[in-house]
Amino acid sequence: MMNSLMKQYKQFLEEVYLKNGDIVYISSDVFAMAKLFREHGEKLALEEVVQCITDIVGQQGTVIFPSYNWGFCQGIPFDVRKTESKTGALTKVALKQAGFVRTSHPIYSMAVWGKDARYLKNLNTVEAFGNDSPFSYLHKNNAKCLAIGIGALEGLTLIHYIEQMVGVPYRYHKKFTAEYIDEHGKSELKTYSMYVRDLTMNPQHINGFEPLAQKMEKENLIISKNFKIVEHHLLFSKDLFKCVADDILANDSRLLYTYNHLQ
Repeated sequence: MMNSLMKQYKQFLEEVYLKNGDIVYISSDVFAMAKLFREHGEKLALEEVVQCITDIVGQQGTVIFPSYNWGFCQGIPFDVRKTESKTGALTKVALKQAGFVRTSHPIYSMAVWGKDARYLKNLNTVEAFGNDSPFSYLHKNNAKCLAIGIGALEGLTLIHYIEQMVGVPYRYHKKFTAEYIDEHGKSELKTYSMYVRDLTMNPQHINGFEPLAQKMEKENLIISKNFKIVEHHLLFSKDLFKCVADDILANDSRLLYTYNHLQ
């Protein structure tokens, strides 16, 4: 049974951000949320945060949490059943919740629940940000991107998919090979690829992509509202694609990255 503050939080999400049938990608940091609950004499149950979101979107919607782990890049085996998510406490909880499945890419996997969960799980994605990836699914379905406790674009990996689709000078395709263990426990050596940063150009994203976020907020493309002390932001994938693509093509990625221009 949800405590009183969690009930308020669910109502907040319903009134401001989410509705039945939504496709939503969640990026998060629950530090401020945990602090808020402590201040109200209540304990934050992360399982209930996940439940709030799945309850609202319902079986006709799809909920997606990043469950990334970069160990495969260093040759560390990836086990789709057991390898830990490195993208926050909420994502670790989602991986253990009933009904969630994990997509297959060993670097950029996702924990998915709802209508399209099986479809996404069965994608045979070799390129992290390719046309057959979950990131392409987010773009083509104009998914909502909801940031909880972090900046609107902070950690929003969909930006890298857009960089690959448009093409940028400071990234290139790189292959990684390591042991891969599937859901049946079968182990084999597999190769996957990622659009990685060219370190010779020293690309550095600008403060959580804050300049682009500010531009999008001025254009009313980001909905920002706090749940008490916890910041929340929402945008649509196709709006993000257009803004990032425009910055790459017309502004030399100046709202995204600083990097050394090679002569």
